[in-house]
Amino acid sequence: VLIELGARLGLPGFVDDDGSAKYRDYADYIVNHQRTPGIGPLAGWRGKDGTLTGKGEANPDQLQRYIDNGGFWHHDFADDQRYYKMANRSYLDFAENMGFIPKAEPIVFQLYCEPIQRFRLAARGHGRVLPPETERSRIETYMDPLPFWYAPFEEAAVDTQIYPLHALTQRPMHMYHS
Repeated sequence: VLIELGARLGLPGFVDDDGSAKYRDYADYIVNHQRTPGIGPLAGWRGKDGTLTGKGEANPDQLQRYIDNGGFWHHDFADDQRYYKMANRSYLDFAENMGFIPKAEPIVFQLYCEPIQRFRLAARGHGRVLPPETERSRIETYMDPLPFWYAPFEEAAVDTQIYPLHALTQRPMHMYHS
């Protein structure tokens, strides 16, 4: 339904130059859509004959190959690709070839987050824009530029004797994946 809606609305990527629908349905979309040349939503059985992995032309039989395989495609990493992927030359070359990353360059983790530190500094009275006095203590405590664990705020509304466990509080994923 969403593919058809995109075409009816004339959204870019869902219509051809003449305004006609680019994809007849979701199955057509998942096989033929390419976000960059050779890179589509499905990584397995790419290329006209289905022999390519990750990158390749659309394969008209690709979806059927997934169906025949129980809905899955599987790839085993070589032994030298399994660890320290952020700096492993073999893995980085593979990731570039698959279209996971634009260049086979080491991925630098940035654990310290300067924009969050600016909030903390504002709570301490630095800068042109300062938070209200009533919020400064909370901002200074929780706007730590380094990740740390703290009990979720909603725990105040829960009887911790009955529900003693809770999930980790996490920052948004883009902060973990440079």
